Amino acid sequence: MTSKYRHSQITSINQTQTRLLICKEFTPICGVEPSTPRIDGTLELENLFSNLAIESTSKFSYVFSDGVDGYYQGHTYGFSSSGNYRHSQGWYLGQFASFVNGNINDKTQASKARLMPFGIEHHYVGTSSVECLSLLQGQRLACLTITSESKQSLAILPELNILVNASKPECIDDVLIYEVNDANSVSEEPRFIAISANQSVIAKEMATDECATTSKLMGLSDSNVKLMISSTESTQKLVIYLYFESTKTEAIKGAQLAAQNHANIIFQNNLYRFLTRNYLWTNDLEYNRAVMWSRLASRTFVNQEFGSGIWAGLPWFKDCWGRDTFIALSGTSLINGQFPESRAIIENFASMQMQDHTSVNYGRIPNRVTSKTDIIYNTTDGTPWMIREVMEYINYSGDIAFAKDIYPIVKR
Repeated sequence: MTSKYRHSQITSINQTQTRLLICKEFTPICGVEPSTPRIDGTLELENLFSNLAIESTSKFSYVFSDGVDGYYQGHTYGFSSSGNYRHSQGWYLGQFASFVNGNINDKTQASKARLMPFGIEHHYVGTSSVECLSLLQGQRLACLTITSESKQSLAILPELNILVNASKPECIDDVLIYEVNDANSVSEEPRFIAISANQSVIAKEMATDECATTSKLMGLSDSNVKLMISSTESTQKLVIYLYFESTKTEAIKGAQLAAQNHANIIFQNNLYRFLTRNYLWTNDLEYNRAVMWSRLASRTFVNQEFGSGIWAGLPWFKDCWGRDTFIALSGTSLINGQFPESRAIIENFASMQMQDHTSVNYGRIPNRVTSKTDIIYNTTDGTPWMIREVMEYINYSGDIAFAKDIYPIVKR
């Protein structure tokens, strides 16, 4: 492992800056790339994803979640205010810029944009490159990628909503980690952002005057961190991972594992297995795409924000509503064979059942869960819907033992 750390001698034109900017070279530990799965009787992974691509040369909006408690909402062909990864009430990661041999890929001039099952792509003819932004479900993990047809010097500059003077960067072995000390942040937001890569990189915080043209194009704030992450050698693919957590230890561990295990490839392989587990492919391509995307889209709403649940919508209605959850459970989880997930959602709502005998809402499950301390029960049909889904779960899974476990809840 190679690890070098030095403070940059560059000073910012921002007169309020009080800490030195950093320049860090590090070599993450990366294992062997996972092989691509092949399922008999189905399209190969690359072919299937290509058939599912939603492509347009006009601006369009998109949204996807991390499956934990955050989501990314954005639109194509733009930099400034074109997207951010939201946690609770705030965000740290917005859009990003990619560079080939020092030349920026201008999203406003991209040849095309494609919404893929695993993320959003922009394609560039001039640099023969493709960039991609993904949220890897099941963790607070964003992945930024730039791929070139031939080996080139590649770099990525993420838009970070992190004040230079309210952040503490630290280099720990093969990870660069930021601790955010922002008085405006809320307690539920992750305060640590750990960054790793798929190869040796140089991570350099730039002063405003160093990247004035790029800052203007991207709409970057003078007071925020401007971090350029560059490959140390010519390469065809640069992958950057940003792991967001509430503790330093978990953030570092998450970023290290992402690099070691090639988390972006594992994510794509898992999506492929999910889509081919209940596989249906006809001679009608549009029908096939509609079925596959309905299954993919449903996964966006499953989350662990307040225990297992299903959001009613994104970006609005990002709460777990009892009625909406159990109306959606069959199509989201059960028909996709996600039985442990289905049971966890039922059990989570059952744990929040009103048990106050004196309450008019006695026996009801929540109408809406906004937080563990903000739960309302003003619905009559949410509870019958849960009981119906208990029956559906047992019929789908054959989990007879669960019937005995859940019966006291149903009876109440």
